[in-house]
Amino acid sequence: NAGSESTADLGTTVATNTNYVLTVRINKARDEAYFYINGAYAGRVTGNMPSATDAGMRVGIFKSVGTTSRAAEVASLQFFTVY
Repeated sequence: NAGSESTADLGTTVATNTNYVLTVRINKARDEAYFYINGAYAGRVTGNMPSATDAGMRVGIFKSVGTTSRAAEVASLQFFTVY
């Protein structure tokens, strides 16, 4: 809506050569987003949701420590809209 972001620290330290399944669920009212790692609830965000527009997806890796390069492989990306 206003171009701002909300972030949630899910408190997960990633391990080398380990695959993770990340799931984000936005409720029908579009006022909460729930995050899951490998099927386990990890946290939520309750602000800055798109209220009057369609939502899309993006995948990114945001590295905050060290100088070694990182890569992300996305094996599957699904988007479901429930009206």
